[in-house]
This record gives sequence, C-alpha cells and structure tokens, in this order.
Amino acid sequence: MKDFLVGLAKRLKKNTTAYENYHRIYVPEGHPVKGDPKEALRVNVLFEHIQNMLSGDTAVIAETGDSWFNCQKLKLPKGCG
Repeated sequence: MKDFLVGLAKRLKKNTTAYENYHRIYVPEGHPVKGDPKEALRVNVLFEHIQNMLSGDTAVIAETGDSWFNCQKLKLPKGCG
C-alpha cells in the first residue's frame, strides 16, 4: 500500500483551491467577521449582521445549504429559538 501511495503522490498535482476557499469563508463559532463598509458583502459578513440582530425574542430558521452551516455557528442568546 505504501508503494502505491508514493507512486500516486508523484502523479498528482497540488490543488489548494478548496483549502483557500474554506479559509476565505470560515467564520469562527460565535465570532462573525467584521466587514469594511466599502467592501463587497460576503456571506460571513452577512452573518455578522444576523448575529447582531438576534435577541431572546427572535427565532432562526435556516434553509439547507450554506445558510444551514453558517447558522450552526451563530451564538444564540437565551430564549432565541
């Protein structure tokens, strides 16, 4: 198996695109990224605004896809559904 993996590694081309995209859109749990007012709106900046709007009187409903994963990282205040 080791010989196979060494041979395979020699034939592969390094592609870091997915890794770079992950770091570009990563939002640490409960700490949304701050956005520059002149910067284009990105998903992680949008969730900063959503995080700031949450209170004990609100509820979060997330659709499937990227929104669902980003909503998992929101820090819900006490009473927020």
